[in-house]
Amino acid sequence: MFLNKKTYLSELEKEAEQAFLNFMGNDEDSFDEDYDEDYDEDNFDEDYDEDYDEEYEGVPTGKLGVSDRTLAVVVENTNPTPTQVSLFGAFKNLSIPNFGIPAGVNVSVPESSYAQLLNEIASAPMSIKGIKLIVSNALQFNYTLQFVKKEATGAEESDPLVPSRYLSALQNQGTIVEMPGIKFPLDGKVELRSTFLNGATTQIIFNVGSKVDLARVSQGKSVIRAATPAKRRRKRNKRK
Repeated sequence: MFLNKKTYLSELEKEAEQAFLNFMGNDEDSFDEDYDEDYDEDNFDEDYDEDYDEEYEGVPTGKLGVSDRTLAVVVENTNPTPTQVSLFGAFKNLSIPNFGIPAGVNVSVPESSYAQLLNEIASAPMSIKGIKLIVSNALQFNYTLQFVKKEATGAEESDPLVPSRYLSALQNQGTIVEMPGIKFPLDGKVELRSTFLNGATTQIIFNVGSKVDLARVSQGKSVIRAATPAKRRRKRNKRK
């Protein structure tokens, strides 16, 4: 039910690039000459100049660094009973004490902090392409992961995911589940809700496919960094 990640990120890219063009006055001379080094107008017959319209198919995306391609969140429940936890939801949870995490539950991000992660998600959305769960108790796989997108209007979209359905006899370790086909946009509206077993630790590893980097706008570049960057293509379409 979530937006297609390609469409979602493309819209963000278009908005940021249009803002940059407006700021620069939409001056073609402000673009890097490197983009035109393989283009020679003399190679085209003048008779075709009025019949053809030059069009760019996107802009080159930046490359996502290796260390930025995975995101790990660790949830430890020290309570005597299973506890429901809502992760992410940055737009809402950043203003709530302890980011909405219940007492007795510790949420950490090994590379930084949970607070920094929420702030980054709020300002720099990303697309997720696969999830891995590493648990201390395999019973955790029986609890549904509920992905919820909540709008400011109160409207909600929800997608359930049951990790136990991804268990395979080919996996040697019963405490690890990989779900490579799960794709969704992660921004400030999206929450991940689930119940976490008491006395257990769950590590959730997200594979990041692409991420917004607004700092690239001032350089006249695509605001998207991707694990597999897209190249810019130039074409000339004949008007009908």
